[in-house]
Order: sequence, then structure tokens, then C-alpha cells
Amino acid sequence: MLNKKVLLVDDEEKLLSSIKRNLRNYVDLHTINEPGKVLEYMKKHGPFAVIISDYQMPKINGITLLQMVQKSYPDTVRLMLTGQADLTVSIESINRGKIFRFLTKPCGVDDLKIQIKDAVRQHELIVAEKELLRDTLRGSINVITDILTMVAPDVFGKSNQAREYIKDLHDEMAFEAYWQVDLAVTLYLIGFILIPDSIITKVTSAEMLSPDEVEMYNNFPEISAKIINNIPRLGKVAEIIENITYENITPETPLPSKAIRAVNDFLDISKRTSKLDAIHYMARMANIYDPEIVSHLENIIKNKGEFKLRELYVKDLKEGMILDEDITTIDGLLLIKKDHTLND
Repeated sequence: MLNKKVLLVDDEEKLLSSIKRNLRNYVDLHTINEPGKVLEYMKKHGPFAVIISDYQMPKINGITLLQMVQKSYPDTVRLMLTGQADLTVSIESINRGKIFRFLTKPCGVDDLKIQIKDAVRQHELIVAEKELLRDTLRGSINVITDILTMVAPDVFGKSNQAREYIKDLHDEMAFEAYWQVDLAVTLYLIGFILIPDSIITKVTSAEMLSPDEVEMYNNFPEISAKIINNIPRLGKVAEIIENITYENITPETPLPSKAIRAVNDFLDISKRTSKLDAIHYMARMANIYDPEIVSHLENIIKNKGEFKLRELYVKDLKEGMILDEDITTIDGLLLIKKDHTLND
């Protein structure tokens, strides 16, 4: 039996019952006879490796339905089942719905099994390619950020802390395409490499900036986005970063962009006061910080509790610990900057 979920959509109840009966020992088959409720069903019962839809159905045809599925669940492989052996329909199905296979009724059980098996294999290839891409990108970006942390620890040292808070917010708010949000918070500060050292020094030491310096500093998300946009397949990550605004937020500001801004500002503000005082300060600025995000941050902080200070030998340091002071060699060479969160 194939250990994957397959969804069959048709307005004919008898056909659904017949196919489900014949395939009950072959695949985990779900059926639905209301095409208008397919996306809701997939959200509740998915993920589905394959969807098979009839073409001719009331209110919505199979091409339109599979086009909607392709937008919401691009990894789900799409098959069309129809009694119309029409070349025009076939071409439209492939072009609009990105159909993997086009099947004509009546479709024998053995043939249907072969088509489902091929579609499941295609789904596995799609998922494997995406996972490989994510792992490769993540490994490459970890190397980049580790180098940047060594070169400019005052700026990039807080990236790991920001990632932890974004992960906690994701658990509360369920960001769409979380891996892209994680990359965005990791690479958000990369634009600082083009900001003059004098401005970075003022920012990290909480000194006042001149109006010109403020303008230059506030433009660094745009600089970061332009750099990231040159990396293949990271267009969405660049878009998240580009929408991080240092002006008032709007209803159009994407949720991940608002969250990254809030988390990074929280880390900066909490250097000068307690974490809860930082949250209360941000809560009074609803035009800049999304109240829902601030509320979730407050809950996260209360659940985490205050960190405990401990004196340890270097050999006893563990992943997840946050340094309260610099680690240097005997000769004074800086190895890891204060406030850096240790990782593997």
C-alpha cells in the first residue's frame, strides 16, 4: 500500500464509492463531491501527495479547481479525469492547472493504480528537491553569517537570538513558508556591510544619529533585499526583508516583516532595560509595532523566564547559551562577542 494521501474529486457519488472500494488496499484515498470545499478539506485533512479531479462538474470545472490547488498547495501533484477526449481541454488543463497527467473515462483500476503510483513518485521528487535546496541554502547561509559574525560581531551577533524569537512567534502565529521567514531574519542585517562603521558604532552604543545618518541607517533593509535578490530562488526572502519598514506599519505590511522588525528592536531596547519593560514600551507604540506580535512576545518572555548567570569553562559551553561577556584568547584576540547565542 502506498503510504501517501490521495484526494479524488468528482460530483458523481457512485463513481467515488466505486473507486474508493477498488483502491482501499492500495492507497490512503479520500473523496469529496463538492469542488467548492476542496481547499478547505485539504487544509483540514492534508497534506495530500496527489489530487485527481473530474473535469466537468457543476459551478466549477476541474481546470479551475486544479489551478487553485496549484497556487495553494504547489507540491500536490495534479491529475485530470474526464470523459471528454478533447485536445483543447487537454492543452488548457496542462497549461493552466500544471497537470501531471490527463486521464480519460472510463479509467481501469489497474491503469489508475499505475497513474497514482507515478504521481506519488513525482511528489516525492518535488519534496526531495525542495528539501535539498533548503538544506543547501541553509548550510551556505550559516557559513556566511558565521563569517559576518566574526567580522562584525556587534551587528551580527544577535542574529541567532532573533531567530529563536521568530521561531517562538511562528509556534504562536504560524507564518506561511516558515523556512523563508527564518532565512529572512538570518540575512536581514546583511545590508549593514555597506553602512559606514561610524554609524554602526553609534547604533550599537545607543548614541544619537544625525538626520542624514538616520536616513542611511533606515535604508539598510532595502540594501539587504537587493543583495539577497541576487541569490536564485530567494526572491520571497528578499521581499520579506524589503518590507521591513522603519516608518509606521500599515495593513499591507507583511506579518513576517513586522515580526522581524519587532524582534530586532526588542533585542536592542532590552539591552538598556528589562525585557518586560522593553515590551511595555513597544506596546505603547501600536503605530510601529503590531499589538498582536508584541502580545505574543510578552507571553514568550514570561514563559521563558529570566536567564541565569553562570560562570563556566569554555569546554562546558553548550548550544543555546547566550554569552554575557566576550570570549578572547590569552593575547586578547576576540573569538566570540558578548550577546552571541551559541550554536552547533
